Amino acid sequence: MDHYMVKAVTHLKKFIERFVPPDTSVTDILENSPEELHLTVPNLTSINLISPSQSTSEGTLAQFIPARDVTIGFKSASVPSKPLIEFINQGNFQEALVLAQKNPEILEQALFDACIGNNNLLVRTLLDKHKFIDCCVDVNKKNSYGKTALHLACAEGFFDICESLLQFAEGIDVDAVDYDKRTALHFACIFNEEKIAHLLARHGANLNSLDFQGNSPLHFAVANAGRNLVEWLVSMNADTTVKNNEGVSPLAMKESLFKQGGDDEESDEYSPKTPHSMNYTVMIEEINNFFIKPYCGLRLTPKDFKPIGLLGKGSFGEVYLVQKNDTNERFAMKILAKNKIIAQHLVRYAITERNVMSTIKHPFIVSLRYSFQTTSKLYLIQDYCAGGTLKNYLKEDKKFTEDKCKIYLCEILLAIEELHRNNVIYRDLKPENVGIDKDGHVLLIDFGLSKESVMNKNSAHSFCGSVGYLAPEMLKRTGHGKAVDWYLLGVIFYEMLTGLVPHYSKDNQKMFQDILYKPLKIPNGISKPCADLLYKLLEKNPDLRFGSERDAEDIKAHAFFADIDWDAALRRELIPPSPMLKTFSEEIPFSTILDEDPEIHPSIQGWTFIGDSD
Repeated sequence: MDHYMVKAVTHLKKFIERFVPPDTSVTDILENSPEELHLTVPNLTSINLISPSQSTSEGTLAQFIPARDVTIGFKSASVPSKPLIEFINQGNFQEALVLAQKNPEILEQALFDACIGNNNLLVRTLLDKHKFIDCCVDVNKKNSYGKTALHLACAEGFFDICESLLQFAEGIDVDAVDYDKRTALHFACIFNEEKIAHLLARHGANLNSLDFQGNSPLHFAVANAGRNLVEWLVSMNADTTVKNNEGVSPLAMKESLFKQGGDDEESDEYSPKTPHSMNYTVMIEEINNFFIKPYCGLRLTPKDFKPIGLLGKGSFGEVYLVQKNDTNERFAMKILAKNKIIAQHLVRYAITERNVMSTIKHPFIVSLRYSFQTTSKLYLIQDYCAGGTLKNYLKEDKKFTEDKCKIYLCEILLAIEELHRNNVIYRDLKPENVGIDKDGHVLLIDFGLSKESVMNKNSAHSFCGSVGYLAPEMLKRTGHGKAVDWYLLGVIFYEMLTGLVPHYSKDNQKMFQDILYKPLKIPNGISKPCADLLYKLLEKNPDLRFGSERDAEDIKAHAFFADIDWDAALRRELIPPSPMLKTFSEEIPFSTILDEDPEIHPSIQGWTFIGDSD
């Protein structure tokens, strides 16, 4: 090992020692870590610094490829899953199946990567028996650290991934143990993931499973002062008296810990023998920020872009038109403030938006080109809608002719069809979310309210949307599914024809009541096929609504679209109205897109993405 490498490893060792208790040797650190970080330091030469021998090309999720010129071997992959994931992203399941048949282990590695990257669409695809006939993924396969996909999802706190695994993976072992004999429920309690713990229990998880040191999930819940989780486990009759290898029961720990106020780390009289998860999360963040970051050559930063103009502002950030310095390509840069989305528990919505845009490729859906993060901001770099949004055109023209509506409607319908094909519901269709590109074609934007893994009619329950664009079943809060998007297609169709949403009123409560109960009125001058389509799309009962049986196929077969060649429409061969292209004359300061917030916020796992280059 040369002088430079010795110096680098010594630097890393000092970082680790900052987080090791005084009575613990660096050699022992992380031997029993609850995270997938196994690093022992008996001497300087024992740390394996991996220098990638191959160049990394753009075109896949960055969490699935080496992201730095120098990386530490935290999570090793014995079988590269990148080629399989590329085929899946392209919709080329025939090639993906051939690859999986040649090397079955690649399916499991892709599943591990999807779980770590919080990519629920990929998880669901890998679990789909219809796509991988005679070559099913082994959901109970363990990685090199003895952890299953369920272990990884629980440790990362990804509820939707856990839900998909438990609901759709045949034969999944909810009580599978890793090399430390810890189950997924142990990890849910280690990281105080109460919602995931409830989910595991509903699927029959053993509440009293013991790890190699005799610790039950309740031991860990008490050690982490997870009061709600502790009370729930006790209410579920978890054993409070079972003693671990040191002769300590959860009941004794609870009385000792909570009697003193509990949450102060210095007041702990006892905790199970496992590294404190927060210490190691901080340690990894420190290593990333100060040791590895100087060697990072692949990841993008705000400094790789030049701001040109402000496109819009929202509650959680801004959208700018930017130009990439090395290629001069123009993109829309969406910047989200971590402190705002974390404070309002909206991280999952941001991740859903990133997942949908990065995995679904369609002519009428905006594509994510890159995503990255700084200490206090999240960045989404996506296609730029040079023609603005449909809202601008409605504001200019007030209302459209039926022929003009038809072109926009066709392209929106095809976009929704693709989302539904991937079991995603949009839920936020409105004129300001219908982007117009430089050629006048539609691009759906803003997937923050989308919902992944929607298989059943009423499987989604969140109340979300915009006033005036709420389906009856959303207002009733009885659950909703894909039919909600067809109602919103009817709303936007009605608005394009008349200039107003159906049942419009300045009094929101009256409008909500009318959406629920008032019969739809179609203005005079609208053709019979057009009126018939409106009635069928704006049906209040989602089970009777157009599209509830065959989804988009029902609507595409309607008489209103009799003259439409849907294959040609998908090839962008319909002639849309001429776009109104926006120009920017005033320069904006470079600092507007930089992260100048001194506060450091948690890193959002699996956020980084590098998309296809044109």
